[in-house]
Amino acid sequence: MIDAGADYATRYEVAALRRELRELKLFVGQLALRRSVDARLGDVLQQIHAFARETAWTAGELLHDARRSDRVLWGHLDALVGSRGDPVIRLGLWLQRHDGAEADGFRLTRVKRDNGAWLYAVSMAGE
Repeated sequence: MIDAGADYATRYEVAALRRELRELKLFVGQLALRRSVDARLGDVLQQIHAFARETAWTAGELLHDARRSDRVLWGHLDALVGSRGDPVIRLGLWLQRHDGAEADGFRLTRVKRDNGAWLYAVSMAGE
C-alpha cells in the first residue's frame, strides 16, 4: 500500500520542479535575447569608437554628427532607433539600457549629465 504522505510529497516535488523548469526556460530565453543584442552592440560600439574615439557625446550630438559625416555609423544608429518616435529619445534610452556594457573589446560608459542630457563615451574595455 502507498503511504498518502509520500504521494503528496511527490506531487509537491513535481510541481516545484515544473516551476523551476519554467523559470529556467525564461532565463535561457533572456540569455538568448542578450546574446543577440550583444552581437549588434559590438558593431555599434566599434563604429562609435572609430567615429568619436573617446570623446564624450550626447545621443543627439552623435545622431546629428553621424547623419552628416559617417554613413556607416548612421546606418547602425538608424537601425537601432527605427522610425517610430523621436530618434534622440530612442537612442538615449538604448544607451541608458546598455550603460556599462562591454562587447568586442569596447565599453559603453555614461560619463556625466550636462544640461539635462547624459554624455556617453566608448572606450577600450581594458582601459
